[in-house]
Amino acid sequence: MNVRQLLVTASLAACIARPAFAQSGPPIPITAVVESPTARPGDTVRVALQIHVPPGLHIQANKVPDEFAIPTRLTIDTPAGITFVDVAFPASIPFRIEGFDEVQSVF
Repeated sequence: MNVRQLLVTASLAACIARPAFAQSGPPIPITAVVESPTARPGDTVRVALQIHVPPGLHIQANKVPDEFAIPTRLTIDTPAGITFVDVAFPASIPFRIEGFDEVQSVF
C-alpha cells in the first residue's frame, strides 16, 4: 500500500468516526497529514488527523474524570500490509459542563 492509499484510509476512518459525536452541529473539518510522500515496505510513516473544533463546541477528551462521560476513542481497521501502532491525543483542557460535578477534560 502506498502513502496515498494510507492517507485515504485515514481520511475515511475520520469521516466514519464523525457520527459518533454526541452533539450535532456544523461539519467538523478533518485533514489527514502524512509525514512522508513515499514509503516502502517496512517503513514507518506517521499520519496526523488534524481536527478543527469550531468555537462553542467541544469533544470529550480521551481521558475523562467523570465515570458518566464518554471518552473519545479512535480505532482504525488497517488493510493488509499496514500495521497500526499507536494513537496520540493532544493535551486536553478543563471545561465545566452543566450537570457535571467535576470539571471535564475536553478538546
